[in-house]
Parts: sequence; structure tokens; C-alpha cells
Amino acid sequence: MEADTGKFFERNLGVFFEEEQRILENKRVMLVGSGGVGGTCAIILARTGMKNFLLIDSGVYDPPDMNRQVGCFIDTLGKYKVDVIREHILKINPTAEVRTINRKLTFEEIEKLMDDYDIVIAEADDLAYSTHVLILAQKKGKVSITAMPVGFTGYVMMFAPNKEKPISPAELFGIPGGMSYEELSEFLDRRENKCGREWYMTDGMWRVDYFKKWMDGEAAIAQVCANVWLMSSFMCMEIIKYFTGVGEPVLAPKMWQMIPSKNKIKAVKFRWRTYWFNKLALKVFSIKFLGLGKRWRKIAWDVFIKKMERREKREKMEREKRRLKVSSLK
Repeated sequence: MEADTGKFFERNLGVFFEEEQRILENKRVMLVGSGGVGGTCAIILARTGMKNFLLIDSGVYDPPDMNRQVGCFIDTLGKYKVDVIREHILKINPTAEVRTINRKLTFEEIEKLMDDYDIVIAEADDLAYSTHVLILAQKKGKVSITAMPVGFTGYVMMFAPNKEKPISPAELFGIPGGMSYEELSEFLDRRENKCGREWYMTDGMWRVDYFKKWMDGEAAIAQVCANVWLMSSFMCMEIIKYFTGVGEPVLAPKMWQMIPSKNKIKAVKFRWRTYWFNKLALKVFSIKFLGLGKRWRKIAWDVFIKKMERREKREKMEREKRRLKVSSLK
């Protein structure tokens, strides 16, 4: 049966004027990463009427992707994510133009491709890689966006071009700027720097034992489908608001902070004290004179371990409370 694509997006017109819908149809979207967030965003934007996509991802679907990735099914395991998402987009809108690249590109290649697209969605599994993609987009004057879902919490951040005093993506993430991709990768993988992401447990509700495994490189980022898709939806809403002018987009240095575990979703402004604290800590921990940096790292680590031990005790009590709460609902 031939699809009547003219009626596919007509309900949007209860919100948009015809010219605003045409704006969305004509925008060109570049997605660096087509997994949990990236793949879901592509599907949502396709259902909104967008029809020009470039999907970049070297990954194939593996069993651990099943809990959250929109294109992961029994019959897509082992298939390239970009190919599966492309098929889904074309099932939604057969007139869409979807280009795919199933390998990891150099930053020179990424930068060159940006010329042909209106927005860059940075959702590679590699945070250092995504950060540099966002930095490149900012340099090229392209609007860009990313989300960082973690367990039961996360952020959505959109960077608009031509803003006065633009904030760097690295700064907004609370990590030192000016690092090469290799330096940033090494920095983010350091065990002592991972312990600074305690909010993965406090807001994201990670179990302490899982956080320890993640710090040791023995576990991946813990995710829940509902939270990943929530972040994806907010990303798409910001993209739609930005291009149509319907609503007020949340742009850096503001960002969406989402803590479903505490029933909080709000737009907040970046706190510079977080950035300067992280920068100062990095300098202090790097002092070589009389081994001061090493001593400070040991003190900080010992304090962190004690906090973890206290949290692990509280977690055991919370587990019993949760069990009793669920039992009372039956």
C-alpha cells in the first residue's frame, strides 16, 4: 500500500504554522552516535517531520543494548546501528534522505561534514570524543546539543552559535578545557577523577558496588530505558523549539538538569564555582614539589573511601525499605 505522506505530520499543525513545519522538514541533522540517545532522537525527529539525516556510528547492536536502545531487537543483534535506524526512519517517512557512515571518523572528517548540516547531535559512547565534536561545532558556528543520562539522572545541554561569551562544552561538563582528545580520554579514565562523579550514586541511584566496578573499568555506564528516552525527548524538544521559534529554548550556560529519582526536572544555570573547583583540584593534585600532589590525592581518596563505606551501609538499609515499600503495594 502506498503511503500518503501528506497526512503523516498534519497533527503538528495544531502547534506549528505551515511555514514552521516546512522549516523542520528542510533542516539537516548530523548525529554522531546512533545508540541509546542518538538513535531515539533520530526516530523522534523523523516522526516530527524532519527528513534529512546523517547517521555516524561504528557500533553494532549487542545484547546489553536491549534495555534502552530503540533499534535493538532480537533480529537486529549484530547489525550496524546506523543501518537499523535508517530503516526505521524510512519506514516512518519513505521520502526521507538518510546517509549513514558505519566507522569512527577523524575530527578532520567530522569538521568537514558539518558544513552541510544545520545541527550536530553529539552522542558517541566516548565522552571525550563527543566533547571534541561539540567544541568543533562551536568553532564552526553550528548549533549543537548533547545529553548525559546516568541511571536515574542526567543533563541536556544545547550550544547555540553567535552567543556573546560562549561557554565551552568542556567547561559546562565541569572538566578542564584545552585538552587534546587523547589527554581528555586519559583524564576521564583516571580512577581518582571518576570518584568525582559521586552524583552517579546520589542522584543516579547507582549501587555502590557497581560504581566501584565502573571506577575500575569493569562495568559500563548504568542506564535505564525510561531515563534515556526522557533525555532524548527533551533534546528533541529543544531542537524543535530552537528551529521553529515555538517556545523558549534552554541554551548554554543554562541546561536541563533532570533528577527523576528526586522528582526534579528544571532548567539551571551553570555554576562557575564547579568549574573553578575542578580546575583548582587538578592543579593541586598535580603538584610535584615534595610529593604534595600525591599526598593530597591520597587524602582525597581516603576521604572518598570512607564516604563510600558509609553510603554502602545506608544502601543496605534503603534496600530493605524499598523491599517493604514494594511489598505493601501488592
